[in-house]
Amino acid sequence: METDDTRPGLCNEVARLLEVGEPPLVSVIVRSVARDTLAQALDSVARQSYSNIEVVLVDAVGRGHPPLPATCGSHPVRLCGRGEPLGRSRAANLGLEEARGEYLILLDDDDWFLPSHIVALVTALEQAPSAEVAYAGVRCVADSGRTERVLDVPFDTARLRAGNYIPIHAALFRRSAFAGGARFDEALDSFEDWDFWLQLVQRGPFIHVGQASACYRTGGASGVGLTADENRRNAGQALVLEKWRTVWSGEELNATFEGCRQEEVRVRARLHETAEEFEKLRWDAADLERELTQIKLSLSIRVTSPLRWLAARLRGTDQRSGKADAVAPDEGSSSPQAESPAPPLAVLTEAPLISVVVPVYNACRTNPDFLRKALASVSSQTYRHLELLIVDDGSTDGTRTLCTQFMESQNAVPIYYLAKANGGQSSARNLGVARARGDYVSFLDQDDMFYPEKLERVVALPGRVDLVYTDADTIDADGRILMRGIHRDRRFGWPNPKRSAEDVLFRDVFVMPGLMTVSRSAFQRLGGFDESLSGYEDDDFFVRAFLNGTVRYLPESTLKWRMHAEAYSQSSRMVPSRLRYWEKLMAEHTAGGTSRRRAEGISRRFFREFLRQATHQLRDANPMFSENLATGKRIVPHLPLFERLAFGYWMTVWCRLAAGSELARSVLEVWWHASEMQQR
Repeated sequence: METDDTRPGLCNEVARLLEVGEPPLVSVIVRSVARDTLAQALDSVARQSYSNIEVVLVDAVGRGHPPLPATCGSHPVRLCGRGEPLGRSRAANLGLEEARGEYLILLDDDDWFLPSHIVALVTALEQAPSAEVAYAGVRCVADSGRTERVLDVPFDTARLRAGNYIPIHAALFRRSAFAGGARFDEALDSFEDWDFWLQLVQRGPFIHVGQASACYRTGGASGVGLTADENRRNAGQALVLEKWRTVWSGEELNATFEGCRQEEVRVRARLHETAEEFEKLRWDAADLERELTQIKLSLSIRVTSPLRWLAARLRGTDQRSGKADAVAPDEGSSSPQAESPAPPLAVLTEAPLISVVVPVYNACRTNPDFLRKALASVSSQTYRHLELLIVDDGSTDGTRTLCTQFMESQNAVPIYYLAKANGGQSSARNLGVARARGDYVSFLDQDDMFYPEKLERVVALPGRVDLVYTDADTIDADGRILMRGIHRDRRFGWPNPKRSAEDVLFRDVFVMPGLMTVSRSAFQRLGGFDESLSGYEDDDFFVRAFLNGTVRYLPESTLKWRMHAEAYSQSSRMVPSRLRYWEKLMAEHTAGGTSRRRAEGISRRFFREFLRQATHQLRDANPMFSENLATGKRIVPHLPLFERLAFGYWMTVWCRLAAGSELARSVLEVWWHASEMQQR
């Protein structure tokens, strides 16, 4: 029987403004040269959690702009132009003339906002009536989607005189600045935004909002700003300084020079810290090189070297080339789409509702704070258009009380509590999705945590996809970072992004539910999580999504994955579930066993994992090692011929030795190294 508790709460910060009437109108001025990226820029406006927006699109091409819809989500769109090409400053001034909003912000057609950008800036200016400008940080994003750096600098007038650190779409300003005579200098074809800020700083204070909620495309083709060549950048800065040097007083210039000196000191200190870190990394690399040399000279590597050489020849590949086997797809199967930048949206949408499903079971038996922190990481998301569904999978401790207390302590997002009979994490997640209202669904386990901008970063990706997955960091029981970038730096689940069926069939995927955000319609079409699996259900779902849908990868850590002794991944139920998943892949992806290479590739992956687990458990005197070893033995007949013979021999030797003896450990070590080398 299912039960349902709800606490609606406030869906976003705009509700505070609505208490005193309609929020003020914000005009988003888009200077457009009709790039392919325009749809993404406009879509980021449609996804804003702020409600009262108009879009003023300035045709800077002058030869007729491609047709636009009448609305951008729910926001009206107006197109204006002069019938001739417009430079950056002329286009900006035309947009200022046409804008009707109380607050104004500019956006170039190759950049974009994150969903909370405008509401955060409006809130800051509403709370500080004397302020002229509010600005946030900006992420510098490569074409691959990777954030290269973040510009998020607290305001300092002297520093602004020395150089611009506020990209044009970072800042929201009052219309009164335009009414008071502030304009973009049409004699400048670069750094016009810097000059504009210098005008506005004379009118009133700037407020820095401590979040990076806009994105700057570093691969842009404009040739100005961050991507300008050095000569053009120097010439543009010189023009601005020449204009202002007669305006600034000696005291202001002295403060500017002092600010430059202090910045030089800060830069030198950072360079010194970087040099120390580099030296430490160099020594770490030397240590790893020595360890690698020891491994290469170890008994296990030397004993198995002829076996690896012969096995490589029998497979018809040269392992020294470092290239992986290319396995042909089964006859009649469709090739998955390789991950690539999705095309811009043809139809602009509203900010989507995201449902976050958290399955819970006996959370108080480990550490109740794990669940509290997990739930808090959802309610504190910077993306506010979400709902939280807690699915209690038959807990018999105080989990329900803990969840009720959390629901009563906050009102940031709508929360739903669902209780059901125990059926496993897969059934809990499936129930959560069935009851969800969101366009997209994210998952979070009870002992993990989202980073605050997780949903905002995911929802800002352009294009329509079935599933987005990201990188993760690992933490210990106390929340300390253990590993950063398990995909990027540790190469877990390599390669990322996945590009072929073999990437997800022949290797561990390492895409936990907490890394996935999936379209609810795609989830239902794919059949949800396999409830017969009590482990590897995330791999199974990801494989089905990858082979039958559109998948994108965001190469940023959005999850803190907690490593502790009571984690579900350490459960004894993982062994039979791993075997069950191997059987499922063999049945569904080897064409009834006729695709020998598929069968061998899949089997090698799972045999290696059983072997790895058995080796580690034997070292730790964990009795589960014998179960892993015995289960792995069932896979041996499906390995390539030479490996069957070799590993069968090692297994015979091991079984004749006393379990847990030093010699038995050595044999298992040899066995493990041989399997690992075959995988590589």
